[in-house]
Amino acid sequence: MDLVDQARLAWLDDDDRDGLHTKLIAEAGSEWKQTAVTLVEAVFGSSIHSDQELFEKCFNAVTDLTWKAREMRQGFHNEELIMVSPEWARTSKTAKFALTLIELQLHRFNFDSDGIRRVLDLAEDAPLRFGKLNLNHVFLTFSRLLAGRRIDPRAIYQAVGIEAPEGTDSVSLEDVPVKIKHLLLHAMWLFPQGEYGEEMLVFSESILADNSPSDFNAHYRRAEAYRRLAATRGTPDHDRAVPITDRFSGYTSTTSDALYAEALRSIHMAIKNLPADANELHAEFVTYRMMIATERQVHDSIRRRMGRELEHVRAQVDAMSERIEQESRNGLLRSIEILALFLAVIGIMSFNISMVGLTGASSWERIGLVVLFAAILFVFYWLVHVTVYRHTHAEAVVFKVRRKRLEKLEAQMSDLETKMDYVPEEARNIFLESFVDSRPVDDVPSLTADPRRDDQNAQPQ
Repeated sequence: MDLVDQARLAWLDDDDRDGLHTKLIAEAGSEWKQTAVTLVEAVFGSSIHSDQELFEKCFNAVTDLTWKAREMRQGFHNEELIMVSPEWARTSKTAKFALTLIELQLHRFNFDSDGIRRVLDLAEDAPLRFGKLNLNHVFLTFSRLLAGRRIDPRAIYQAVGIEAPEGTDSVSLEDVPVKIKHLLLHAMWLFPQGEYGEEMLVFSESILADNSPSDFNAHYRRAEAYRRLAATRGTPDHDRAVPITDRFSGYTSTTSDALYAEALRSIHMAIKNLPADANELHAEFVTYRMMIATERQVHDSIRRRMGRELEHVRAQVDAMSERIEQESRNGLLRSIEILALFLAVIGIMSFNISMVGLTGASSWERIGLVVLFAAILFVFYWLVHVTVYRHTHAEAVVFKVRRKRLEKLEAQMSDLETKMDYVPEEARNIFLESFVDSRPVDDVPSLTADPRRDDQNAQPQ
């Protein structure tokens, strides 16, 4: 059986694909790319641009072959092949597609966003178009997310030929090839800011519901989607306003704690569906499960602590308010007492003046009495102003300032409670350093450096 017949059996009927790839690379050596393009052209021809099933088989075959070459230390870049390939390859859309895809996947496996963009600049757009699906947009989206460039979530759906949805409930990815779904899941997972949780959930649910319910990598990405959704939930009111319903399991989560619980269930399913000999991935998934559980505990601890602090502040505010009211009542009573005394003195003074007037006092004596009366009035005015008005006004000002400060503190603490889920990875790692590396999670080599997890058969998507 010649190599072309073996390729047909391996790529079209899934018969010992790994054996074919090993043999091809071992025999061709550094020329494996040219041999691979020749086989792709012989097996698939131009039909991949009109037949969705054949396109998906071709995409899977080239991707798996590229990963095998990387495993066998033949993953060298040769981007100029896209421009200087043989004449028959330059006139074949299938050959151009295969050459371009090989280079794109090699850069993807190396997490090289600049390399992906260079290949896309060199390649023609037509060989990468398959109906509504445009691989140029798919890999450009991957490159942008890998580089940490935030994009509109609707652009992720548009990359696979789906109109931007108003809500995720109406999204259907059934016609999108499974490895394309995994590729975009990989891109969102690599985004360093920890966003796109809802989009990751949609893509992972589609794989589990439409392709393979035992895909351990899809369960793993689904766990990460739920973890991100839990980490971006704010107050309980916001939680209740944004329920998350899983299309695969039918489970509806309404709180951050429920989302963390669903993340743990997903990682349990990923571990359950791992191959028996995948010991490295098993250890990695167990570590990730411990990280989710620890993050959940830290999240709950922070919420409880902030709740206690807010209750303490509210109690202080209530005590201050009560004290202000008590001081106001005391000040009012003092004012009434002094005014009563003032009226009594006025009465006595009026009586004395009347008595003096009856006995016929002289003019100077009358003037002296008027001056004495004015002095007494001034003393009482000063007494009322200093001991009552200024004292109560000062108390009100002091308590007003204190109350404003307490209200500001309460608002700051409430805002902190709302945003406590957005703790930077560096701060979060203080709590998680017993389980993971102190670098951000997306930079930990054991979690990102092995693209083999992108397929349930330990092959990249």
